Amino acid sequence: MSRYWYFLLLLCCTINSNAQNFSEGERKIILAGDTSSMLRVTPLTEPAGAKALKAVSKDIAYNDPLLPLLKNRMLKSVQDSSRRGVGIAAPQVGINRNLIWVQRFDKPGQPFEFYINPKIVWRSSILCQGPEGIFLLKAGEMWYVISLLWYRTPTSRERSI
Repeated sequence: MSRYWYFLLLLCCTINSNAQNFSEGERKIILAGDTSSMLRVTPLTEPAGAKALKAVSKDIAYNDPLLPLLKNRMLKSVQDSSRRGVGIAAPQVGINRNLIWVQRFDKPGQPFEFYINPKIVWRSSILCQGPEGIFLLKAGEMWYVISLLWYRTPTSRERSI
């Protein structure tokens, strides 16, 4: 049994071994303007929005001091009353990192949850043609069901379907 836990701990550390703190450009975006307000969501129709969503995002270090500020500003963006959403990813606000807010309709009260460095570990083979639930996208393909693996801290692993 101890071999299993050692392997799991090694796996957890390996998965996040490439995580880095925010870059100087990302820090400028996070700290721009009124830091108690939401961040601007960049539409896919703008070149910066299209580029950000097509790029491969990087993992973020859990101890980056600006992570709580970005987390709060992203939540304000997705809950903005003029265009309320059900989820937001950091690339939508110009930060190319693996960070997302998702509204959980499967839980009582339908809370928003924040995921750090999530990974898609499974997806349904069933595709649906139609509108996407993201601010930036027009009609397109999306999977009905995916399974995410994420870490709330470097040592706590969770999975969701």
